[in-house]
Amino acid sequence: MTVSLSPVNAFKYSGADAVGFDPTTGNVFLSNINVASVTPEVINWRVDQYTASGDFVSTFTNSELKLGSAIPVLPNGNPLVLDLRSTRVVELTKDGKFVPGGIDFTNPFLFADPEKGPGMLGLAYDAKTDTIFTSDFYGPRIYSFDRRGNLKTAQPLDLTGILPKDTEFRGLTIDPATGNFFVVTGKEPSPTAGTPTNKIFEITPSGQLLQTIDAGENLGYNDPEGIDFNAASRTLYVAFDDDDSNGNKYEYQPSRNSIVSFRVSIETLANDSGINDNISGTPTNDTYLGGLGNDVISGAGGDDILDGGIGNDIINGGQGNDQAIGGSGTDFIRGGQGNDYISGGAGIDTLLGERGNDIIFGDDGNDNLSGDAGDDLLYGGAGNDNVTGGAGKDVFALAVGSGTDTINDFTVGDDSFQLRGGLTFEELTFTLEQGETGPVSIRFVDTGEILANVTGVTSKQLFTRSLFSVL
Repeated sequence: MTVSLSPVNAFKYSGADAVGFDPTTGNVFLSNINVASVTPEVINWRVDQYTASGDFVSTFTNSELKLGSAIPVLPNGNPLVLDLRSTRVVELTKDGKFVPGGIDFTNPFLFADPEKGPGMLGLAYDAKTDTIFTSDFYGPRIYSFDRRGNLKTAQPLDLTGILPKDTEFRGLTIDPATGNFFVVTGKEPSPTAGTPTNKIFEITPSGQLLQTIDAGENLGYNDPEGIDFNAASRTLYVAFDDDDSNGNKYEYQPSRNSIVSFRVSIETLANDSGINDNISGTPTNDTYLGGLGNDVISGAGGDDILDGGIGNDIINGGQGNDQAIGGSGTDFIRGGQGNDYISGGAGIDTLLGERGNDIIFGDDGNDNLSGDAGDDLLYGGAGNDNVTGGAGKDVFALAVGSGTDTINDFTVGDDSFQLRGGLTFEELTFTLEQGETGPVSIRFVDTGEILANVTGVTSKQLFTRSLFSVL
C-alpha cells in the first residue's frame, strides 16, 4: 500500500502550534502559544476556530491551561487539549470550559529529558477503541490511555530506530480505518527547505514503518507543529509554525505560517481502477482495497482483509475469519461465515455479522448493526446507532460521548454489556421510560447523557452489576 499527499487547501495563520479537525462541523481548531516574557514568565495561549477555507469562527482561552498544545477533537465536537506545562489531558467545550465528567487526567510521564523540557507533545484519540494516545517529545514513544488516565498497555510503542535522530516528535494522529499512526517530526531552529527531519511517517500499531512522506518542505512549508486526520474525507491537516528561535524568544513570521490540508491518496492492487470496482476473491487468504468509488468486494473463502476505501461500498466476507472495513461512505457489509471483524468507518453503514462470533464496530455515523447468529460483540461508536444482537450470547458495548444507541433484543440471562473508556457500573442509572412498556434508558449519572435505550425490557430492576463488565 502506498500513501501519497497532495495539498488541497492552505491558509495563513500566525504561530500555529497545533491543529484539530471537528467532525461535527468540518471546522478546524488552531492552538497558538506566544511566550510574551521570560522573566517574569508570561505565556499567552488561545485556541481559534476557523472554517476549512480559513474564515474565522470563534476563539477561547482557559486560565488554568498555560501551555496548551495538541488539540484533537472528539466525536462529540469537544476539543481534547494537552497542556505541556502540567502534562494534563483535558476535554473542553468549544468555548473553553471544562466538561463535567469529561476526560481529565495528568500524564505520569512528565519528562522524557528533564534538561530539554516537557516530554509529551503529540495527542490523538481513537473513537473505535476509545483510546487516547500521547507521545514523548524526545522519546520517541507512544503511550496509550483510557479516558481516566489508566495505561492500556504495560509498555509504550517505542519508535527508536524509525524516526530520525536529533529530531523532535511534533505531532501524532491516527487513521481509524487502519489503526495506523501518522507522526510528524521537525527540528528547532527552523529547518530550511529540503531538511529530512520535516517528514510524516506512517506507522502500524505494532511499530512497523510503512512509509515516509514529504511533510511539505518541497512545497515551501517549514517547521510542522501539529497534525490531525479527517477520516471522512481522508485528509491530513498539518500546522506549519515556521518560527525562528532565538533562546526563549520567538519571532513569528506570519507570511510563512500556514495551515495546509493534504489529501491522503491510497493506491494498492492492480485491479483497483480508482472508480467503481467489482472484486471477487479466491479460496485462499486475500487482501483487497477498493480505493475510490462505489465498490463491490467479495472475499469468498479464506481469512480475508477487505477494505472498501472511499465510496459507498458493498462487502461480502464469505467463508473464513475475515476483516471487513467500510472506510468512508455509506457501506453495506456482510461478514458471512466465520468469526469476523467488521468496521463501518465514517458514514451511515449497515453491518451484518451473520454466522460466527463476530466483532462489529459502527464507528462514525448513525449505523445499523446486527450480530445475527453467534456470540457477538457490538459497539456502535460515535452516532445514534440501531443495534441488534441476534441469536447467541451477545455483548453490547457502551461509552460516554458516543451517542444514544437503541438496543433491540437484549435478553437477560444471555446477553450482557461492556463498559468502555473507564465507565463503571456505579456511574449508571436506569429509567423505565413510557410507563410500564419501556424501553429502559441507561444514563451516565454525571451528565444525564443517555447511552442506550434498551427495548423489550420492562423492568429496570433486571439491570444488575452481574450484567456489566469493564474493559
